[in-house]
Amino acid sequence: MAVAGARRPDLDAVKRFVDTLLASPGAKSRVWKDKALGALSYGHEARQWLGRALRMAREAVEEAARGYREAGYLAARLYYRLTAPGLVGAGGGILKPVFEVGLTVHPLLGLPYYPGSGVKGAVRALAEHLLGEDVASALFGSAGVGGAASAVVFEDALPVGCSREPCSVYRGLVLTPHYSRDGKPVPNELFAIPQPVPHLGIEEGLVYAFVYAVHPARAARALQALREAASREDCRAMKDYEPICGAIKTVLERGAKPEEKIAAVVFVLLNAALSSGIAARSTKGYNVFEPYTGDLKFSIVGYSYEPPIQEEQRAKKQAGQRQSRPQRRYSHGRGPRRQQRRSRRP
Repeated sequence: MAVAGARRPDLDAVKRFVDTLLASPGAKSRVWKDKALGALSYGHEARQWLGRALRMAREAVEEAARGYREAGYLAARLYYRLTAPGLVGAGGGILKPVFEVGLTVHPLLGLPYYPGSGVKGAVRALAEHLLGEDVASALFGSAGVGGAASAVVFEDALPVGCSREPCSVYRGLVLTPHYSRDGKPVPNELFAIPQPVPHLGIEEGLVYAFVYAVHPARAARALQALREAASREDCRAMKDYEPICGAIKTVLERGAKPEEKIAAVVFVLLNAALSSGIAARSTKGYNVFEPYTGDLKFSIVGYSYEPPIQEEQRAKKQAGQRQSRPQRRYSHGRGPRRQQRRSRRP
C-alpha cells in the first residue's frame, strides 16, 4: 500500500488546512473561512494517491467478501452512492481538537469510512423498531447472561470510487452554532451570535461498498424468530413502514435456505436505513445513500467546499426574466485557473 518512509500527500494538504486555521485571527469573517477552506488544495500527487486509495479499498472489499465465503458464510456486497454530504465520527475522530467537529478516516487508506459497528447499529435499531427486540437479538446478537452471537457480521463501509468524473473525496463544510460561545451555552437569545466552524466532510457522489455476511448455523434461529414476528403482524401494524414489512414478509414466503432468507431481510433493512440516513447527523441531512449500479470512477479533481454546480439551470420563472445563476463551486487542485468574480446586480 503506502511506501515505507514516504510522505502521504493527502496528509500534507490537511496539514496546510490546519496551519491556516491555527494562524487565523478570528472565525467570524467570510474571508477567513474561504482562506481556511481554500488552503486544503490537492496537488497532482495527492490526487493520484486518493485515486489509488479508492482502488485499494475496492480490492480490500473484494478480499473481505471472498474471505467470508471461504469461511462458510453467505456474503453480500452492495454499492451505495452518497446523495448528500457525509459526516461520520463528528463527536470524535481525526482533527476533532482543531475543527471541533471530527471525521472518521481510515488510518492506512486515508479515506473517510463508516465503521461496521455503526452500520450494524443503524440496521439493528430499525429491526428493533419494526420487529421487536427478540428478533433484533436473534439477528444481531445479544450481550449479558444468556446472550447469543450475531447471525450477521458487518464490515466497515469503504469508499470504492465515484459516481461521476472528475470527483472529490473530501468536502469542506461549515457549521454555524448560534447558541454557544467558548464552548458554553449562551444565557438567552440576546447573547446568540453566529460562530462559523469550518470542518472536513465527505463529498456527495462518493460510492461506498457495504459488505455483510450471514452465519449459516445461526441463521435458522434468527429465521424462526422472524417467522414468529411475522405471524403476529407486529410489523404491518406500523402503517408508515408497510412497504418494508411487506418486503420482509415476501422474503419469508420464498423457498430458500435460511441464510439466504436472512441475507435478503438484512438487505431490506439496510436499504431502508441507508435511504433515510445513518450516523449521528442524519437528522441534519447528512449520510443519505441510494443504490448504485453504474461504473466506478477514480479520477480525483481535488477538494470542494461549496455545493456542485447544477447540470442545468432552473427553468425561467416568468417569460422575459433572467435564468437563475448556478451556485458556485470551488474545486482546488485543477491549476492556476480562478473563477471570475460575478458582476454586481444593479
